[in-house]
Amino acid sequence: MSNQVNTLRAETERWLVSRGVPHLIENYSATTDIWTRARPFLVAVLLLQTLLSFNDRFTGLEQGMVFVGAALFLLAAVAVFNRWRGRRLFDVPQEVDWPELSFFVLAPALLALLVRQAGVRDALIAVVGNVLLLGLTYLIVGFGIIPMIRWSSSMLAQHLRALARLVSRTLPVLLVLTVFMFINAEIWQIAYAVPPPGFGVASVAIGAVGIFFLWSGTKSILSDVDSVDTLEEASQLVAEAPMGPALSSASKGLAPADLTSGARLNLRILLMTSLAVQVVLVGLLVTGFYIFLGLVLVNEEVLRQWTQATDLNELASINVASMDLTFTREHLRVAGLIGVLGALNIAVAGLTDESYRDAFTTDLVTEMRENLAVRQLYRRLDSD
Repeated sequence: MSNQVNTLRAETERWLVSRGVPHLIENYSATTDIWTRARPFLVAVLLLQTLLSFNDRFTGLEQGMVFVGAALFLLAAVAVFNRWRGRRLFDVPQEVDWPELSFFVLAPALLALLVRQAGVRDALIAVVGNVLLLGLTYLIVGFGIIPMIRWSSSMLAQHLRALARLVSRTLPVLLVLTVFMFINAEIWQIAYAVPPPGFGVASVAIGAVGIFFLWSGTKSILSDVDSVDTLEEASQLVAEAPMGPALSSASKGLAPADLTSGARLNLRILLMTSLAVQVVLVGLLVTGFYIFLGLVLVNEEVLRQWTQATDLNELASINVASMDLTFTREHLRVAGLIGVLGALNIAVAGLTDESYRDAFTTDLVTEMRENLAVRQLYRRLDSD
């Protein structure tokens, strides 16, 4: 394979990672792709956990000596481990497999036992914590969660256009739902009386329902994303990708998409993230609108009548055009709750009502087809 094709392949794989779909890379594996990308983070965590050697048992110079001793112990353990794996003493592993992951999990616990003289319970907590950290790292790095969020956020202008189409059609229902809540005294009484944990639990519960709807909807959306049939169509879809023209000219034809289960899951997570960005944007816009409306209409006197409160939870106040605008915790809570419910309404309408769904998902389907077109062209590079 020529250097030009190798360069194009590497550039395409970087592009897929930047779009949050690393599982579309051919022969994508945890050993050579996921854990190696996470390697700097894991090494930093391992070094940070060396600081556990500091504790109240040592003071002054002794504490520094203990830290140096712990660091030397860790280096010696790395050297022995590398020799056991057939590498040079301080080689950086090019493949990270179960032995390396086991070292990451067990070394800090052993260090805690030897240096800090921690109990078995503390060592087990360290082991469990590192296992959970590995699981979270696999999810974030393996499915490109951070690039996924970054890419979805960069598509904000496109999301706004899609939301404008959807909101313009659902606005009457949304206003009926939210305005009657806003001018209802009971919701202001709840906002005043319910403690913060209770309000937080309610908001999380509503958000969980929204996530469930989004995740359920991604399966049907993904079923609408067909693989590309012709090279001409693929070339049009990838034209705006940085390596699109070169990728099209370097391919003799299209390879089948042949999505693995991991790739399908990756695409569903990307869809859900993109939809979630739109839904959160709706929630923020609705919240901001009702904060403004609350400042203008629900002044201190009205708020006292509705909540029967003697002391309001004032956060800020300002005088504008001879109006005393008082911003309270109740304004924030009511506006936030209405914003969450408004976002949930948009999510349900956009995914369950066929008349709204196209406005909600058309742009995302196009983006998914672009990802598949890139994969089908990219998989053909081996035959060039």
